[in-house]
Amino acid sequence: PGHALRDGRGPWPRTPVTPDTPLRDVIVVGAGISGLCAAWALHHAGVDDLLVLERSHDVGGVAYGGHLDGQPCPWGAHYLGLPDPDSPLLMHLLSDLGVIVDFTKRGAPVIAPEFRIQQPVVNLYHGHDYSRGFYPWGLAPPREIDQAQDFFQDMDRWSRFRDRRGRPAFQLPVAYGSDADEVQALDQLSLADYLAERGWDSPHLRWYVDHRLTDEYGCRAHEISAYAGILFWAAEGGVRKAAPTPQPMPDLISWPEGNMYLARKLRGFLPASGLRLNAYVTEVRNVGDEVHVTEWDPARRTARVHRGRACIFAAPKLGAGRLVPELEERGRLAWTALEY
Repeated sequence: PGHALRDGRGPWPRTPVTPDTPLRDVIVVGAGISGLCAAWALHHAGVDDLLVLERSHDVGGVAYGGHLDGQPCPWGAHYLGLPDPDSPLLMHLLSDLGVIVDFTKRGAPVIAPEFRIQQPVVNLYHGHDYSRGFYPWGLAPPREIDQAQDFFQDMDRWSRFRDRRGRPAFQLPVAYGSDADEVQALDQLSLADYLAERGWDSPHLRWYVDHRLTDEYGCRAHEISAYAGILFWAAEGGVRKAAPTPQPMPDLISWPEGNMYLARKLRGFLPASGLRLNAYVTEVRNVGDEVHVTEWDPARRTARVHRGRACIFAAPKLGAGRLVPELEERGRLAWTALEY
């Protein structure tokens, strides 16, 4: 269906469909963690007349989990780092879901013990030997080891960065991070260019960086901004995990089914009629004071239009340009300007 939408050859009607549904307060497109969190926040704000539309057969998105030989297992995102007290929304969410059960006198969260696990120990095998951690310390010659140490020191510098308002360079959500010029400038060049500007041409360092980025983002240093790349290392634990003598890492939060646990708990905040699965959204458009969301039902091969006072688009941004024609009509296609 995604390719059909992209190529303009889907089976759904090309002409407008007459709305035949009640007016909802909010329609949410997408039942991944973002969409479910939006519904959870609306519930706490007293908005329960909402509808969540999800194209898959279940909630979860990239946090989806299932079963293997009768045992629950994750198919996607499968853990969380210990929450940062500076992220109040995450603290509220995890408390509401029973993951955080208390707080220390210093405000640190106390995680339910059944959800808390130790970080795995990583050893890199090369030839007939092992290196502790992800960087091949046993293979790199002295010059390359010097570059690697310079790289990790630089990442540590970014992890300790604070702007004039006391904000860190990188935080999730990114709105909690710094908007200082030197931080924002990192989004204007690739991480590969960032490394080159500092003379870090070590093949082992480049291999290491590409390996970690591929695991985390699915791309390599020349395909990602320096901002997104450095965020990975400068965030909690990133530098310590890669140091020549790795230090103990904070525990993780996880479940047998991965983050699908969170998705199913969040689903419980939806009203009984507040979720439609196998619902392919083909258009989101403002019509007067309403938002009309067209849904294609592939099983019945029928289309219907849902009406809402507002709509939250919580599907991947890549689809927004296809599903929200007003963006193109108003010239709001910022993602077409991306160079990598």
